[in-house]
Amino acid sequence: MQAHKPGLTNGVSVTSAQPQVPTCASNKLNVSSRGLVIVPPLDARLVEADLSCNAIARITGVANLPCLQKLVLSTNQITELQGLTGLPALQHLLLQGNLLCTLQDINLTMLVSPSGSE
Repeated sequence: MQAHKPGLTNGVSVTSAQPQVPTCASNKLNVSSRGLVIVPPLDARLVEADLSCNAIARITGVANLPCLQKLVLSTNQITELQGLTGLPALQHLLLQGNLLCTLQDINLTMLVSPSGSE
């Protein structure tokens, strides 16, 4: 009789179907230059996230991150600012090198309130 090993089922390793996100050492995440086309799942405890130099076109999954102070989305393919809500601690938002067409009618209170209103 073989001893059961954690993480093994009948001698076959079991892995998660979800893509693994790098561990956020010191509440910082750096996934720059990884060829990402979407924002990976972000931990609510993140203080800094560097998603620069990828191919991200839409900002999704960057909401309700109460600790996030710095978000780097430079050099992607972002065309409009949508999807940034519930970021009360955000102090630095870097977007240079994207395809933003206009910044008219941007309501920066959307960063603080999840509903977009105060």
